[in-house]
Amino acid sequence: MTMTRCKSRLTALGAMSAQLPHCAVCRVTIKPAENVVFRPDGRVQHTACPEVICPICSRVIMPDDPIRRDGEAPVHGNCWAQRVRAASASDGNARRAAVIREKLRAGALPPDAPTKTWGGYGSGQLCDGCGERIAIGAPEYEVDFSHSVTLRFHQGCFVFWQEERVTSRGGGGSAAAVEPHPGRESANAEVR
Repeated sequence: MTMTRCKSRLTALGAMSAQLPHCAVCRVTIKPAENVVFRPDGRVQHTACPEVICPICSRVIMPDDPIRRDGEAPVHGNCWAQRVRAASASDGNARRAAVIREKLRAGALPPDAPTKTWGGYGSGQLCDGCGERIAIGAPEYEVDFSHSVTLRFHQGCFVFWQEERVTSRGGGGSAAAVEPHPGRESANAEVR
């Protein structure tokens, strides 16, 4: 099929339909009057695909990269997923912080500094901060107190609890260093 006939077919297609086809290679919408080739499988592709940039990370989207669409713009699949997770996590974080703040006020969570703090991976138990289940394999903090009480927290809930605990005491108290739990991998980080 000649290039002129391809252009005329695509132009006619664009005039008849509000939805134009996407290139089979770069996955960008083909606009009328662009040079295209019709493939044997019935799909259309540019003769020379334009460089496609992800609007989130500003990296080139390669033809074999998984994509999602943000309207008409192609986005890396991972960039899209991270943006969705971040949006839902920010909503959940505000709720978790409020729950932890209320539990501290009510005395359900201790305002005292723990004697020991371990970082490891969750085993499916409930978080003492927000009350939700800590996913198996997700970062988890266990804190012990001198009166033999052990609490478990999501990583984010632990940080909220530490911040609220210190803030509620007027800046007093100290954050505990994270030590490896026997039989668990250590976070090897100091929590401030």
